[in-house]
Amino acid sequence: MRKFLLSSTSLVAAATIASYASADVSVSGNFDWKYSNISSNVAASDGTKMGQDHEVVISFSNKTDSGLTISGRYDVDADTDGIDESSISIAGGFGTITLGANDGVADAFGVTEQDLINDEPHLSKFGSYASASSTATIGIATNAGETAASGDANKIAYITPSFGGFQAGYSMADAGVGTATTNTTDMGFSYSFPLEGGSVLAEYNQSTKDGTTSAAEFKSTNYGVTVTMGAVSFIASTSTAEEATAGSNALTEDIEANGFAVKYDLGGGLTIAASTMESEDAIDKSGANKEKYSSNIGEVSYTIAPGLTANITYNDYDYKAGNTGNDADGGSITQLTINATF
Repeated sequence: MRKFLLSSTSLVAAATIASYASADVSVSGNFDWKYSNISSNVAASDGTKMGQDHEVVISFSNKTDSGLTISGRYDVDADTDGIDESSISIAGGFGTITLGANDGVADAFGVTEQDLINDEPHLSKFGSYASASSTATIGIATNAGETAASGDANKIAYITPSFGGFQAGYSMADAGVGTATTNTTDMGFSYSFPLEGGSVLAEYNQSTKDGTTSAAEFKSTNYGVTVTMGAVSFIASTSTAEEATAGSNALTEDIEANGFAVKYDLGGGLTIAASTMESEDAIDKSGANKEKYSSNIGEVSYTIAPGLTANITYNDYDYKAGNTGNDADGGSITQLTINATF
């Protein structure tokens, strides 16, 4: 009797394991260690510092008998011990529907000159338009506002299949109940086609966040072209971001940014890349002097071994405050990054 029970239990366990095995589960990670040397005309910014950026992604997928692919994804920020993104996707011949906390489609169809740069060393107050300090509400790349409107808020997103190289998407984040809701909608599209010896990818996206009597309205656009020809890649891109005062149409931010980048694969795991961009705010100005940020980046990357890369990145930047037009900050940042992926 005992042998029979043990055998029955083993069969049930085996069947259970087999049912779980029908889903593909994977764990991946990205670990960055950084050492930066900052030389700035602002004494408080000078010096050296170390930093890290660790991420773990757990994902699974399962294909149903009807041909649907159901996927789940957990993106964990290992430095803050929190879930960064968590969503489920349903894909088929109709395209892909994603539900949950994830980026809007403005991110999927976004393009910036820094896409060719592995690491982008910036002072924290120039981190992005969304997180800029009260004295520096300026974009530091040609994606000002790409995720500022909704970020990883819970949303529904849809991306079409590719039709002859054309693809489009739409997403909506619902801010919830009440009279002061600020829903966000994103849309974007891309078109790719082969070029002799390479390819061309054109992308466009826009994002709109509703305004209320107590919350500002936000709008952004971003578009650009990526050209790849053999070992060489180019990107030209631009973006705009507008923010209006809560309860009115008066603009408080009117940012435009333009950028260009090139990358060359030297072979043997060695690549070199360079980018340049300039961003300015037409609203925040003193006389004819607009708030302005410019950045010139150069980078050398070497793949030490599969999954292990070393990057040396140099950023020469300059920032002019809009209220005075004077050089409020400027200098250079040299950064060594060791990146490991699994």
